[in-house]
Order: sequence, then structure tokens, then C-alpha cells
Amino acid sequence: MTESQRRGHCDRLLARKRLFNLLLALCALLSGQVVGVAAPWSSDVAVEIFGEEFLSENVLDVRQQVASLPDAEAFALLSDWVLPGALHLSFRPGGEFTPVNVAENGLTEVDGSGWTLVSPVVDLMDVAVRTGRLKELRDRVALIPTMQDDLQSRSKTAPLMLLSLELNDLPAAGKYFDVLYEAVKNSDPVEMYEQWPETLVADRCVRKFPDFADVGDLLNLLMKQRVLKSRPKGADVWFSYWASLARKYQYRQTLRRAAGLPGSIQ
Repeated sequence: MTESQRRGHCDRLLARKRLFNLLLALCALLSGQVVGVAAPWSSDVAVEIFGEEFLSENVLDVRQQVASLPDAEAFALLSDWVLPGALHLSFRPGGEFTPVNVAENGLTEVDGSGWTLVSPVVDLMDVAVRTGRLKELRDRVALIPTMQDDLQSRSKTAPLMLLSLELNDLPAAGKYFDVLYEAVKNSDPVEMYEQWPETLVADRCVRKFPDFADVGDLLNLLMKQRVLKSRPKGADVWFSYWASLARKYQYRQTLRRAAGLPGSIQ
């Protein structure tokens, strides 16, 4: 990715955040909420006016509002945001790539692409880890009816797979991974946001569960099926990020082999 492309992405992030803040303040007024006290992006008024797809991309504002909350409140709010419920009928698997200065953070070329991935989905899992509510969260996700929509199906399978890894339930994690892998192999995303479920899985596995069996296969699939074919168009940040994850995964596998250890565990 060129420096001009990087600056362009950062500018779009800032412009989108400003637009979100303006429009959601309007939602708060229309729904009788007070901005900063209640979460206007979770209101039925916001969904009705702007649509679910638009609101589901408001990742940075959601994370900012949750950051100062106690874990119990954060768990409740993030659950309401991510999972289908009374306020919205679909999973919200989205995240955001935010820039990070590679040199200032002591990263090497293997470690990153100049971006870091953040997501309310990941935040919800982290809170579940801290509060001992992983099984509760996995059970709740499992009980949500599976939708026929391809993106929504992958959006359910991805957290089930990652939560199973957190619970060290490797048979379940492997089962869900196989389902996700086949779905990704058969998918042909048109819009960039359609790639979030598999991107969250790849990122979480490389960073937290690098020894999980098939994450390398998922990264290879993403590289061959999307990066080499430039699908979807304009997803340069995604392609760069997947490539950085693949390098990090291969680097760790090389270190394991050099130490006389087997590759990723089954």
C-alpha cells in the first residue's frame, strides 16, 4: 500500500466518524435520548432512519463509549450491539483498521502492515474472558437461529469458533472452523464489509491462537481467492493486512520448526 493510499484511508476514517457523530446526535434528539448518557446508535430510531448496514460500521464510536464502562455494563452493551436482538435483527461482525506507526511501536515487517484491527466483537470476547462468561456467551450465540444469508451465517459461525478456542474446546472449534472455511471458499464478496467474519478469525488466531490447526489454510485461501484476484475491488487495506498476518504465521511456523517443534497442532 502506498503512502497516499494510507493517508486516504485515514482521511476517510476521520470523515466517517464526524458524519456518524453528527447523524447519531440527530437520532438522539429524535428519540428523546441524551447524547453521552444513552447510546443513540442502539436506538430503533437510528436503525429506522439510517439502516442497519450504515449503523453497523460505527465501530470506533461504539468502542469509545464502552471503554470507560465497568465490565458488567460493557458486556451488556457490547452484547446488544453485536448480537441480534430487540433493536436489530442481524449480527454485526464489523471492525475497523486503524493506523499504527510501525517504527514507533517497535514492530518489524513480520509483525504488521502499519494497521491494527479493532472490533466490538473482539471487545465482547475479551470482556467475556475477564468476567468468566465465555460459556454463557457461546450458548447465547448458539441459540440464535442461523440465517440463510451467507454473511449472517458466517457472522454466527466465526464467534462460535473463536469462543470455543477460548474455552479450549478444540473439537467444537474445529467443527465450526470447517463450516466457516467451506462458507468462505464458496463466497464471492462484492462489498468489503462482507469479509469481516473470516478476517476476525484470521486475526484472532494468528495473534492469540497461533497453534490452532488450520488458520494457515484460511490465510492461504484468502490470499488466493481474494488478494490475487483483487476481489472485492478497492480492498487494499484488507489485502495488506491479510498478507501481514500470513507473514507472521509463516514466521512463527519457521521458528517452531527450527526449535524442533511440530507445526500447528491438530
